[in-house]
Amino acid sequence: MGARVIHFGWDDCCRISVFPAAGFEVKVASSLDELSVDLQMADHVSAVVVSEDLEPTAELAADIVRRSGLAPVILSRHSHREIDEGKFDKVFECTTSPNIWLIETATLIANGHRLQGEEMHVLAKAAAMQAEAQRRQRNRAHGFRRRR
Repeated sequence: MGARVIHFGWDDCCRISVFPAAGFEVKVASSLDELSVDLQMADHVSAVVVSEDLEPTAELAADIVRRSGLAPVILSRHSHREIDEGKFDKVFECTTSPNIWLIETATLIANGHRLQGEEMHVLAKAAAMQAEAQRRQRNRAHGFRRRR
């Protein structure tokens, strides 16, 4: 199975049909509530692609994704209206060639997987250190009780 992508918003750039042809699994979320549920229900989401809409829902969608986990958020732009692009990991104009946005999306996903792997390693190391510290503390307390 390829990377799992959630697409939110109007598919004005025809990305939904291009993703599966490139090996991506795509889930379409048609509302902010559906996006939130999809993020909670999915085993793993590799990225979320948000299409710019007439309303400021793209920024709200980015906020929902950020609160839910580590998936990168990609904005698909089709206008020049004011939007906080800082909420997104990558921004593609609608005119960007699929060859470019597919490669850059795959790279962003791969970097995300690498960072998640590093995070898991650090968390496992921290848990081991915490367990060792607790073991030493128990041993010191046990030794203290024996000396009394």
